[in-house]
Amino acid sequence: MGRRIQGALGFTLAIALALGVGSAGAAEKIKFTQAWIPQGDVAWLWAAKVKGFWERRGLDVSIDRGYGSAEAVKQVALGNYDYTAADCGSMVVAKGRGLDLINVGIIHHVSPKGVGSLKGKGITRPKDLEGKRVATSAASSVTLLWPAFARAS
Repeated sequence: MGRRIQGALGFTLAIALALGVGSAGAAEKIKFTQAWIPQGDVAWLWAAKVKGFWERRGLDVSIDRGYGSAEAVKQVALGNYDYTAADCGSMVVAKGRGLDLINVGIIHHVSPKGVGSLKGKGITRPKDLEGKRVATSAASSVTLLWPAFARAS
Protein backbone atom coordinates (compact mmCIF):
# COMPACT_ATOMS: atom_id res chain seq x y z
CA MET A 1 0.00 0.00 0.00
CA GLY A 2 1.46 3.38 -0.98
CA ARG A 3 2.42 5.99 1.61
CA ARG A 4 -0.23 8.42 0.37
CA ILE A 5 -2.97 5.82 0.64
CA GLN A 6 -1.76 4.78 4.10
CA GLY A 7 -1.67 8.41 5.18
CA ALA A 8 -5.14 9.12 3.83
CA LEU A 9 -6.61 6.03 5.46
CA GLY A 10 -4.85 6.89 8.71
CA PHE A 11 -6.22 10.43 8.55
CA THR A 12 -9.73 9.09 7.89
CA LEU A 13 -9.46 6.71 10.83
CA ALA A 14 -8.09 9.46 13.09
CA ILE A 15 -11.03 11.75 12.31
CA ALA A 16 -13.53 8.93 12.80
CA LEU A 17 -11.99 8.00 16.15
CA ALA A 18 -11.71 11.63 17.24
CA LEU A 19 -15.41 12.07 16.57
CA GLY A 20 -16.16 8.95 18.59
CA VAL A 21 -18.26 5.92 17.92
CA GLY A 22 -21.80 6.81 16.99
CA SER A 23 -24.59 6.19 19.44
CA ALA A 24 -27.73 4.28 18.70
CA GLY A 25 -29.75 7.31 17.62
CA ALA A 26 -29.87 9.67 14.74
CA ALA A 27 -26.58 10.01 12.89
CA GLU A 28 -24.53 13.09 13.74
CA LYS A 29 -24.54 15.46 10.77
CA ILE A 30 -21.08 16.56 9.60
CA LYS A 31 -20.63 19.17 6.85
CA PHE A 32 -17.35 18.87 4.94
CA THR A 33 -16.13 21.17 2.20
CA GLN A 34 -13.29 20.27 -0.08
CA ALA A 35 -10.77 22.92 -1.01
CA TRP A 36 -11.62 22.40 -4.66
CA ILE A 37 -13.25 19.72 -6.81
CA PRO A 38 -13.09 15.96 -6.16
CA GLN A 39 -9.54 14.86 -6.94
CA GLY A 40 -6.92 12.38 -5.76
CA ASP A 41 -5.89 14.06 -2.53
CA VAL A 42 -9.45 13.83 -1.18
CA ALA A 43 -10.20 10.33 -2.51
CA TRP A 44 -10.06 9.06 1.08
CA LEU A 45 -13.02 11.27 1.95
CA TRP A 46 -15.17 9.90 -0.86
CA ALA A 47 -14.01 6.31 -0.29
CA ALA A 48 -15.04 6.55 3.37
CA LYS A 49 -18.49 7.79 2.32
CA VAL A 50 -19.02 5.23 -0.46
CA LYS A 51 -17.77 2.33 1.68
CA GLY A 52 -20.03 3.36 4.56
CA PHE A 53 -17.20 4.08 7.03
CA TRP A 54 -18.81 7.31 8.22
CA GLU A 55 -22.26 5.77 8.52
CA ARG A 56 -20.94 2.84 10.60
CA ARG A 57 -19.52 5.41 13.01
CA GLY A 58 -22.89 7.11 13.33
CA LEU A 59 -21.97 10.03 11.07
CA ASP A 60 -24.02 11.54 8.26
CA VAL A 61 -21.25 13.26 6.27
CA SER A 62 -22.16 15.63 3.45
CA ILE A 63 -19.34 16.64 1.11
CA ASP A 64 -19.42 19.82 -0.95
CA ARG A 65 -16.97 20.97 -3.58
CA GLY A 66 -14.83 23.93 -2.62
CA TYR A 67 -13.81 27.15 -4.33
CA GLY A 68 -10.20 27.41 -3.16
CA SER A 69 -8.40 26.67 0.08
CA ALA A 70 -8.68 30.24 1.37
CA GLU A 71 -12.45 30.19 0.92
CA ALA A 72 -12.79 26.70 2.43
CA VAL A 73 -10.86 27.72 5.55
CA LYS A 74 -12.98 30.88 5.86
CA GLN A 75 -16.21 28.87 5.57
CA VAL A 76 -15.11 26.56 8.41
CA ALA A 77 -14.14 29.54 10.57
CA LEU A 78 -17.57 31.10 9.91
CA GLY A 79 -19.27 27.89 11.05
CA ASN A 80 -20.78 27.07 7.67
CA TYR A 81 -18.82 23.78 7.58
CA ASP A 82 -17.40 21.52 10.25
CA TYR A 83 -14.27 20.40 8.38
CA THR A 84 -12.21 20.99 5.27
CA ALA A 85 -9.18 19.46 3.61
CA ALA A 86 -7.51 22.74 2.65
CA ASP A 87 -3.97 23.92 2.09
CA CYS A 88 -2.02 24.55 5.30
CA GLY A 89 -0.80 27.89 3.93
CA SER A 90 -4.38 29.14 3.92
CA MET A 91 -4.78 27.97 7.49
CA VAL A 92 -1.62 29.78 8.62
CA VAL A 93 -2.78 33.02 7.00
CA ALA A 94 -6.27 32.64 8.53
CA LYS A 95 -4.82 31.99 11.99
CA GLY A 96 -2.65 35.09 11.54
CA ARG A 97 -5.83 37.06 10.88
CA GLY A 98 -7.33 35.82 14.15
CA LEU A 99 -9.69 33.13 12.84
CA ASP A 100 -10.39 30.33 15.33
CA LEU A 101 -9.24 27.12 13.61
CA ILE A 102 -7.52 23.87 14.57
CA ASN A 103 -5.46 21.75 12.18
CA VAL A 104 -6.02 18.03 12.83
CA GLY A 105 -3.83 16.54 10.12
CA ILE A 106 -1.73 17.05 7.02
CA ILE A 107 -2.18 15.26 3.70
CA HIS A 108 0.81 16.72 1.81
CA HIS A 109 4.02 16.92 3.83
CA VAL A 110 5.46 19.06 1.01
CA SER A 111 3.24 21.63 -0.69
CA PRO A 112 2.18 20.66 -4.21
CA LYS A 113 2.01 24.35 -5.22
CA GLY A 114 4.00 25.49 -8.21
CA VAL A 115 4.43 28.25 -10.76
CA GLY A 116 4.47 27.40 -14.46
CA SER A 117 5.45 29.26 -17.60
CA LEU A 118 5.65 28.58 -21.31
CA LYS A 119 9.07 27.28 -22.36
CA GLY A 120 10.00 30.18 -24.63
CA LYS A 121 9.35 32.93 -22.05
CA GLY A 122 12.77 32.70 -20.39
CA ILE A 123 11.40 32.17 -16.89
CA THR A 124 13.60 29.68 -15.07
CA ARG A 125 13.71 31.05 -11.51
CA PRO A 126 11.48 33.24 -9.30
CA LYS A 127 13.54 36.39 -10.01
CA ASP A 128 12.54 36.10 -13.70
CA LEU A 129 8.92 36.78 -12.72
CA GLU A 130 9.61 40.43 -11.83
CA GLY A 131 7.42 42.70 -13.93
CA LYS A 132 5.35 39.80 -15.26
CA ARG A 133 1.63 39.19 -14.81
CA VAL A 134 0.61 36.12 -12.84
CA ALA A 135 -2.80 34.42 -12.97
CA THR A 136 -4.27 32.53 -10.04
CA SER A 137 -7.63 31.93 -8.41
CA ALA A 138 -8.72 34.66 -5.98
CA ALA A 139 -9.61 32.09 -3.29
CA SER A 140 -6.48 29.99 -3.77
CA SER A 141 -3.74 29.63 -1.19
CA VAL A 142 -1.33 30.63 -3.97
CA THR A 143 -2.91 34.10 -3.99
CA LEU A 144 -2.56 34.36 -0.22
CA LEU A 145 1.05 33.20 -0.19
CA TRP A 146 2.24 35.04 -3.31
CA PRO A 147 3.35 38.25 -1.53
CA ALA A 148 5.60 36.28 0.85
CA PHE A 149 6.96 34.21 -2.06
CA ALA A 150 7.73 37.37 -4.06
CA ARG A 151 9.53 39.00 -1.10
CA ALA A 152 11.58 35.87 -0.41
CA SER A 153 12.60 35.46 -4.05
